[in-house]
Amino acid sequence: MDFTVVRYAPVRAPYATLEGKCLANETLPSLAFGGHSCALVFKRDVMVKYLKTWAPAVTAIARGEKIIKAIGYDASKADLRRRAKADRATERLRLRVVERTDCGKDPLADQWEIAHCTFAYCLQDWGLERAALAAIILAAGLPLPCKSACWFCPASHPAEVVQLRLDHPELYWRAVAMERGARDGRHGLTEKEGLGMGGWAWEWLADCAHPEDAAEHLKRRGAKVAEGLRP
Repeated sequence: MDFTVVRYAPVRAPYATLEGKCLANETLPSLAFGGHSCALVFKRDVMVKYLKTWAPAVTAIARGEKIIKAIGYDASKADLRRRAKADRATERLRLRVVERTDCGKDPLADQWEIAHCTFAYCLQDWGLERAALAAIILAAGLPLPCKSACWFCPASHPAEVVQLRLDHPELYWRAVAMERGARDGRHGLTEKEGLGMGGWAWEWLADCAHPEDAAEHLKRRGAKVAEGLRP
């Protein structure tokens, strides 16, 4: 099986990563403010740009066929809810594409994926939840992968932030530098303290010795810690 890795390649911007973008613009990832543009810009849009010129995709579209995109949601209740939410959003976008097509117009640039792709949820079709997937990976003699997220992801749990500081202090302090740049920069933070979702800054965990004490450590500072951030 062949794999092609695609990456964000700006035309004029002085950065090529999400960290670079946040530092240059003195801000935080959009997820910290409840948005999702970081995933769209650095993941979806990059893949769509590649697919538009990928020969098998171009040929399939010319035949009136759809590109199949596999989404890694498992069969847990949480991921079933995520799929239901995504399906509702997809259906709304498909209706907009149909409206434009009926008027003789091409889909807008951000509607290309909806117009030419269909989404497959293989793990859900197979009824596989996370524990079963871990067992399959281990049975194959492979190491369990870590969570798929940026090391400065705002959805990180407090305990994960402390563990990052213990295991990779250089990354932790780079995240703190991002917080400070957003707080003290030209825009400033008015409703956010830092990267932590729920009203707390990663910097507040600089003196927390153990991951299991992280949530209580933040509560003593009056922080609101959001529960159930990501599985």
